Amino acid sequence: MRYTRLRLRKIVREEKRRILEAWSDPTQTGSSLIAFARAYSGLGDAVQSQVDSIIAAANSFGLDSEQFEEAAFEQNPNAIRAALEKLTSVSRDLGGEGNDILDALDSALELHELTGTKPPGI
Repeated sequence: MRYTRLRLRKIVREEKRRILEAWSDPTQTGSSLIAFARAYSGLGDAVQSQVDSIIAAANSFGLDSEQFEEAAFEQNPNAIRAALEKLTSVSRDLGGEGNDILDALDSALELHELTGTKPPGI
């Protein structure tokens, strides 16, 4: 049986939608940690590495440190927004550490917005 391009695209879209629905349903496993892991893995490598840098600086030096500011300014504000969009609801479900992640991402984005994405003094 032969499929047209249009039919194949439709099949792929339907399967993608079905898979995403199954992955985004936290009741499927009942685990907030698994829901967070799925959301984080859906960010993609480029955004994940930027989130990792922000979280590492926040955990190592604190949100008020110069090192955190430097790490925040090295990241793309659009990547931070994308991470916040995908991680907000599942991070809140995690509680303490999830809230710490959101605080770090919020602070990094706030630094960009306050300075117009340029580090202070430049």
